[in-house]
Amino acid sequence: MSTIITAIDRHSPAERAGVQVGEQLLSINGHPIVDVLDYRFYGYDPLSHLELKTAAGNVRHVTCRKAEGQDLGLNFDTYLMDEMRSCANHCLFCFVDQMPPGMRSMKKYLADGVFETLTDSLIYIERQQSDGKIRHGLIGMVDLDAYDFTPGSGALIRATEGTVLDRIPPRAKVRRNAPIELPHVMLLIDDPDKTVIEPLTAAAEGMEKVYDFDLMQDGGHIRGFKLSDKQIDAVANALEGLTTDEAMQKKYNVSGVAPLLFAVGDGNHSLATAKACYEEQKKGKTPEEYLALPARYALVEVVNNHDDALQFEPIHRVLFGVDHQKFMDAFRAAYPNAYEGKGDGHTIEFVWNGESHFITVPDPKVQLAVGTLQGVIDQYLKDNGGEVDYIHGDDVTRELGSKPGNMGFLLPAMGKEQLFKTVMADGVLPRKTFSMGHAQDKRYYIEARKIVK
Repeated sequence: MSTIITAIDRHSPAERAGVQVGEQLLSINGHPIVDVLDYRFYGYDPLSHLELKTAAGNVRHVTCRKAEGQDLGLNFDTYLMDEMRSCANHCLFCFVDQMPPGMRSMKKYLADGVFETLTDSLIYIERQQSDGKIRHGLIGMVDLDAYDFTPGSGALIRATEGTVLDRIPPRAKVRRNAPIELPHVMLLIDDPDKTVIEPLTAAAEGMEKVYDFDLMQDGGHIRGFKLSDKQIDAVANALEGLTTDEAMQKKYNVSGVAPLLFAVGDGNHSLATAKACYEEQKKGKTPEEYLALPARYALVEVVNNHDDALQFEPIHRVLFGVDHQKFMDAFRAAYPNAYEGKGDGHTIEFVWNGESHFITVPDPKVQLAVGTLQGVIDQYLKDNGGEVDYIHGDDVTRELGSKPGNMGFLLPAMGKEQLFKTVMADGVLPRKTFSMGHAQDKRYYIEARKIVK
């Protein structure tokens, strides 16, 4: 699909940044742009780093500075990049094209029997990603009484990054009156011996197939299989085995601590919203009443942290309007034992004025290098001003960090074995620590669950 720029609004951020008509918009802040939703979403931030392809086929990068939420001022030549038109597919499930006037479409779909209902079910899925790899997962519901996003919580289900409370109310406004949920939440389990999901792979061909089809927008392919009662019991027993004190000792070398079974890999604010709505409904009810509420549960996909198709990619940092010497002085003040060069501890590459250097912090206080760096960045910006942006991709980070007044920081990828250990030790990860694959490999809205009686 083409994202050729056909016009640029006068006096817009894109015009000021030197974007040219005829160029193709490839990505914003490292995120591929495939439609107007991507363009609006990823172009919302006050700093937008655009990857463009010129008419001659060369790729270049520009930075647009603007007010938060201000449009970049780009116009495109395809209907999916033009919000004034609509998709011609007229899909039954479309929230825009098929929304009946004056009513909530999902209530009508429920009344008309559009959905096929599978009671008391778990679904094993095989998701072929855009890179050809197969990600294996389980679709089921989790108990929100076992979820707590508070840092340092001892709950079985925990957030991996800090939860921004201001993001919950607008989401709750939507969920509060919704009859069903179509989730994109992904929970991770730490199962190095592959005891929970992987036994289903060999058995899949003999299971009841629920769906099998290609996904739109280069999203790959998905197959879903319903588990038998015996298989559901086996999954429950295997999950319970991950929470034993013996398992905690084997994986994390700790004993007598609250076990962590599920770490939220994606969709934490959606899960936090589900929790908030459930807590609202609990008010004034007896335990017997609120424990029977459908809102007590949330539908999720569970994936093994050790699935070969699951890849963690680092998210780098670029500082704008920074005094290089002041920042390095602040870094050394925070870590007096830090030294330039690579060594044991947390090693961070920083780019400035076209040069690349490394700095190492021996005996770090936190689990991850991103945590070591982020604390210094936050304090520096508070004391001195400037801006920070979070960037996908080494090349973009180096290019932006080399420009006058900027600094770029390239962080090492977080090992999968570090995720659960860090959440247990530090509470939550620093914001924007990692991403899991490309946008087209995220969960699609396929499975639904009723959240009202």
